[in-house]
This record gives sequence, C-alpha cells and structure tokens, in this order.
Amino acid sequence: MLEVAPDADAGTIKKSFRRLAHQYHPDKNPDNTFAHTHFTALKAAYEVLSDAHKRKDYDKELWLLQKNSLHYTRAVTPALMLDRLQQVWAAILVKKEYHVIENHLTDYLCSMMSDHHIAIFQQQASDSAYEQFTEQVLALCRTLPQHQSAMVLASLKKLNTYNEGMLKSIERYEDSRKHRDIYHKYTGWFILGIALLLCFLMYWYSRQ
Repeated sequence: MLEVAPDADAGTIKKSFRRLAHQYHPDKNPDNTFAHTHFTALKAAYEVLSDAHKRKDYDKELWLLQKNSLHYTRAVTPALMLDRLQQVWAAILVKKEYHVIENHLTDYLCSMMSDHHIAIFQQQASDSAYEQFTEQVLALCRTLPQHQSAMVLASLKKLNTYNEGMLKSIERYEDSRKHRDIYHKYTGWFILGIALLLCFLMYWYSRQ
C-alpha cells in the first residue's frame, strides 16, 4: 500500500506516504473515485505503520497469516486447510493474540477457498469437516465489515455447493448479520431522536 519494505523505518514510511498522498489527493483528482478511495486507504495504512504499537500488532498478524499460508510444499488436504483455519481462529477469537486487520484476514480466507482448494475439499472432506470449517469461517466473518464478510461468504457458499445443510447455515448467518447491521445503523438515530424529544419536553415543561 505505502510501497515500502517490511523493515522500513519511520522516515522512509513518512516520505513514501507524503509522495503517494500528494499523488492521490482528492483535490488533485476530483473526478477519480479510485483516487479518493486509495487516498483514504493510504491514510489508514500510515496511521497503523506510524504508530509503534499498531505496527507491532500489524507485523504480528502479517506473520501469523504468512506462517499459516497454504503455499508451501505439503500437499493441500481438507485436514490441512482445517488445521490452518483453526490456528487463525484460535489466535484471533480465543487467545485474542492478534489485532484483526480486515484486509489481511479477508484475503487469507478467500485464498484458502480458492477454486483449486475448494475442489480438493469437496472431493475429500467429511461431513464433520464441512461443518467445522463452515462454523469457524462464519465466526471469523463476525470480525469483518459487511462488504468484506460478503466476499468471504461467496467463497464459502461455493465450497458448500453440494452441502444443503451448510448452505442453510450460511443463509441464517446472512439474515442475522443483515438484521444486526440494520440495528446498528439506526440505533444511533433512534437514541438521537429520543434525546431531542426529551430536550423538547424539558423545554416545553419549563415554559409552563
């Protein structure tokens, strides 16, 4: 994102951020949607890498996801996929060792459910493996924003193409997530409305 090496020092990071921020600044690209989005992402990345504590969390999580990558010499099997998923699931949701960086987790889960890996899983996995894999992916999806969760769920549905029971579980999760997002979206407005109503009633009462 910031076009720097993993071990770049603070000065290098700051210099690269300033260069890219200048290049993609909305004022210089008023009609470029990509530039606006990229500028926001650059600011978020710089906020993480310029803070020592946040960068430490970032480095730990990046190490975890790279450590558990499926791109190595061992043959990919459903058991291996499930083992790697369990390690990430336990580290993030049980031991809470790592701060979740949504982009990394989304990319990791989607790469785990690539077409090639899905084909292997569908050919070799047991029903219990399907259930355990699906439940843990859904649990990790709860840590992701809605649009990134949707990307992971699309891959999870493809993996469960021939498993009607798991597809229903995914649909139930999507329904509950939709209701939860609606609730969070409007709760703030509801509280604001109640507060304004109370202020009006107090004002009206004081005028009596």
